[in-house]
Amino acid sequence: MKEYKNKVKNTLVNYKTNFIFNTLAFSSKLWKIIFSTLLLLPFLGTSQTITISNPTINFTQACGSSSFNTFNFSFSFFPVSNLGVNNEFIVELSDATGNFLNPTIIKTLTNNTTPVSSNFNLPPETYGENYRIRVRSTNPARTSNPSNIFPAYYAIHNQPYSINSNIGTVFFVFG
Repeated sequence: MKEYKNKVKNTLVNYKTNFIFNTLAFSSKLWKIIFSTLLLLPFLGTSQTITISNPTINFTQACGSSSFNTFNFSFSFFPVSNLGVNNEFIVELSDATGNFLNPTIIKTLTNNTTPVSSNFNLPPETYGENYRIRVRSTNPARTSNPSNIFPAYYAIHNQPYSINSNIGTVFFVFG
């Protein structure tokens, strides 16, 4: 019976030893994985991001022509340190309904300080009540929310003209 007790005791000691050894071995491997991941994390290409504020427009309506077509806006972004190499800020104009499905690029900037103040020109085909602008960056790729809505019109012909050399009498022919 004593021999049997010793055999059981030795078996239990072996199980305990194996359990402790295997647990420590697993823990050691787990710590190696965690430590390696922490060391490699900065090199895994974690993406940098920036936040671009809504563009602020310095006008309530935009009426452009060949003699006047400059409209001011500003925006900011942060953090500056997250701007990628060769980043561009692209300013886009919506369609006349405020939609950006097919925006028109009206300005490209390479600023790397904030805030940014600039201006843009209306395209000649601009005609409507609900235009907006927004700003998007290229590196990292981010897009601001749009500006406030504004009416915008480009006057193709903005000069007085006469039909009959400014003679006071006009004759209409009906027919």
